[in-house]
Amino acid sequence: MTQITTPHVKAALGILTAVADAIRDLKEVPSGHLYANLMSKLSFAQYEQVIGVLKSTGLIKENAHLLTWVGPAPACPVCHEAGGNPYCAGCGWKPAACPDCGKPTNQDGACETCAASTCCECGKAITPAADLSLGVCDECTEKAEHEEEGRR
Repeated sequence: MTQITTPHVKAALGILTAVADAIRDLKEVPSGHLYANLMSKLSFAQYEQVIGVLKSTGLIKENAHLLTWVGPAPACPVCHEAGGNPYCAGCGWKPAACPDCGKPTNQDGACETCAASTCCECGKAITPAADLSLGVCDECTEKAEHEEEGRR
């Protein structure tokens, strides 16, 4: 009988996690398609064991060979806090693209296309900058530059 060691356990948990993450990210996937992508890494018996563990833990369900994620919502991709909120309060992660229109967001995670753009200093309406940098009107920019020059 083979002795189970810590590296064996870590490898098994890594495989379970990877397969669970793939199903969660896809939301649903035909079992055969998933196995076709894993067959160079797992035997069919090992694959069936992994799917069996995920089904028995209630993370996935299988109906007519279609695997569907029924576990918790996806977590923050950076700190992995649960909830699936694209604006994570735990680590400050912001999405690279607007979840509504798909266009790039600025450094604050805000979409300048979908949101009403106002100067962050005075509140006056402005046209978003092409580089989606933080919105400041021309008057406030000039004022800040003048104050910076005065400090030198």
